[in-house]
Amino acid sequence: AVLRAKAYLLAGDMDAGRRAAALALKLSGAMPGNPLERELDVQGLLLRGAREAKDGEEGNRAAGSLLKAAGRLYPEGSPQRVPVLMEAASWYRFSSQFSRERKRLEEAIAILESTYGPQDRRLVEPLHDLGLSYIVAQEKPAQSAAALERALALCGQATTAEVAQRAAVLA
Repeated sequence: AVLRAKAYLLAGDMDAGRRAAALALKLSGAMPGNPLERELDVQGLLLRGAREAKDGEEGNRAAGSLLKAAGRLYPEGSPQRVPVLMEAASWYRFSSQFSRERKRLEEAIAILESTYGPQDRRLVEPLHDLGLSYIVAQEKPAQSAAALERALALCGQATTAEVAQRAAVLA
């Protein structure tokens, strides 16, 4: 049922895709594995389908459902929530809902900083996206510059292990 939903959504048939996704969600309780993980997958498919179809209402509904499913599946502050937050932020950027996008990006940044520290490279993508969000919305140029500069600085950092690995390769 999930594959059928994906096929319909990729073909641009949102109604059939929604029906197949609803069936997949109903059947997920009877299938082995975690039904919340399947719900997360289905909501992600619906969100990607909405993007392809440029369906704002369906996209907003899917983004909200995706975030709720992640909230039920992963504990607050879990780094496993970050990909879901990034996917929702991507939808909000696509649909020009910049304040919602920034809220998700800031949440992803906070989770990554608290889990891995403020110098971790996993912060590059959400910081970059946050800086671009301010630019596209033509808001807060100082915050945009700070986020982009920080992302660039993190990109340029090499850990001691990476330097040692490169030296070993070159030796």
